[in-house]
Amino acid sequence: MSHTSHAHRPGGPTLPAGTVDTSLLPLVLVGLPGSGKTTVARLLATALGVQVTDTDAEIRRRARMTIPEIFAAEGEKGFRDRETRALRAVLTGEAAAQGVVALGGGAVLREENRRLLRGHTVVHLSASPATAAAHVATAPAGRW
Repeated sequence: MSHTSHAHRPGGPTLPAGTVDTSLLPLVLVGLPGSGKTTVARLLATALGVQVTDTDAEIRRRARMTIPEIFAAEGEKGFRDRETRALRAVLTGEAAAQGVVALGGGAVLREENRRLLRGHTVVHLSASPATAAAHVATAPAGRW
């Protein structure tokens, strides 16, 4: 009789162990704002039994400000600099992500960020303009 171990997170689906090729981690989700990166990252991480990291949440945590507050205080360049530092930490730092990463919608516009993504598994999520607009319109205050 054989025994199959499973990856499992409370409340999430159970998958057979070995389902996740760890050489593909971290799995980085990119796409326009409202394309569902954060939601898909949470669902995928739960299903795979791995951690989820949201770079926008990491930026908010480090800055102790909302994203609109960062833009107001530091402008877009200040925010993008913070975004690059967060991405570098998530991908190459001491506690580099080993799960699913939801990357901010505009992060791929910066060449330095695209260089950081090279060699990682990157998945582009798309959504219709109407769906993306609806997601952005209903997002919690301070998220964008």
